[in-house]
Amino acid sequence: MGLIKQDYKIAVQYYEKAIKHEVMDAYCNLGSIFVLGTGMEQGVPRNVERGADFWLLALMKAVASALIHWALYTEKASSSPKI
Repeated sequence: MGLIKQDYKIAVQYYEKAIKHEVMDAYCNLGSIFVLGTGMEQGVPRNVERGADFWLLALMKAVASALIHWALYTEKASSSPKI
């Protein structure tokens, strides 16, 4: 994708900063990185519980995309994250 290399470690850092400033979509995006393990090849560990926590925080803040992420994940996953 373009000339810019994807770097999930840096993405995690920026999403964590964005969350401190209440950027709502950052909760979903960071949750997705952890739940889906998209950054594993770059040293960002898959952590379903932590990612699900970010999704739940987004749900509590009424972020619409969090509901979609949660629904799609729980529908397709063999075991859903514990609430």
